[in-house]
Amino acid sequence: MSRVPLLLESIRYVDGEPELLPLHQERINRSLAAYGVTPRWRLADYLAQHPCPASLVGVVKCRLLYDAEPLEVGYAPYHRRTIGSLRAVAAPALDYHLKWADREALQALLELRGEADDIVIVNEEGLLTDSSYTNIALRRGNRWYTPRVPLLEGVQRAHLIAEGVLIPRDIPLAELSTYDRIALINAMMPWSERIELEVRY
Repeated sequence: MSRVPLLLESIRYVDGEPELLPLHQERINRSLAAYGVTPRWRLADYLAQHPCPASLVGVVKCRLLYDAEPLEVGYAPYHRRTIGSLRAVAAPALDYHLKWADREALQALLELRGEADDIVIVNEEGLLTDSSYTNIALRRGNRWYTPRVPLLEGVQRAHLIAEGVLIPRDIPLAELSTYDRIALINAMMPWSERIELEVRY
């Protein structure tokens, strides 16, 4: 069994109720299994013992830090970022397949965005993966596609694939001009609240 580094889950609450908990639990299980750990705690039970304050209404971000055990949970009103432009940035060696709390490598990449608001990370095969803090989807015709191999398999992405909203496929940077819209999604931004931009390449 390996030492478990600090891991993170960001969970969307709406009027005191958490969303997509089974998918968050699945990711926790996968993350701990990567270090040879079987969790002895259930996310739903832990959150029930540490509930969202009644004073917080509307959309709230729950931030859970954990290793083999839950360590800390906090709640705060959620304010969506304003993203109006994206820049493609190559990161052939980047690994963020687990939701580690240490985001130093991602932050260093974000510094390369220039005048753009965020980045789209391109892997060693020239394929689009994620933005610095979201999964992405691109529209071609009347269908939306999401990178088959993202940096991080997000819970909202998994939900939208299961619902048939998104279709996984490889999306080379060289083919970006064949798509007309790009959307940003994560646990805090369901499909109805996605950030959507025109593709300009």
